[in-house]
Amino acid sequence: MQGISSDIGQASLTLDHLALMSTTYRQGRVSCLAVTTDDLDIFDQMMSELIQLHQKWQTIFMWQDGPLVQAMKAGDLFLVDEISLADDSVLERLNSVLEPERKLVGYLS
Repeated sequence: MQGISSDIGQASLTLDHLALMSTTYRQGRVSCLAVTTDDLDIFDQMMSELIQLHQKWQTIFMWQDGPLVQAMKAGDLFLVDEISLADDSVLERLNSVLEPERKLVGYLS
């Protein structure tokens, strides 16, 4: 059995793993006197709360294309007004859009 990851990117796999553990104990495939039915009920309640938190996290961080990406996907023009006022870091990221490959490169820190 694999270890349980604390990485949020692995949350779905971790929740599946925890559900499998609960099912295994409930079906009696694991003999452990220290784990009672009440313990499993509490564990399942915590699992339910974790699933709800994961669903909220997914909606908070759901990607949405902005106007530039929408224009790029549609092959439309995109007007950047007063570009001379933009920060240098913004201009660096827009350089890749002006190249023949037309890619938007994001840098996460």
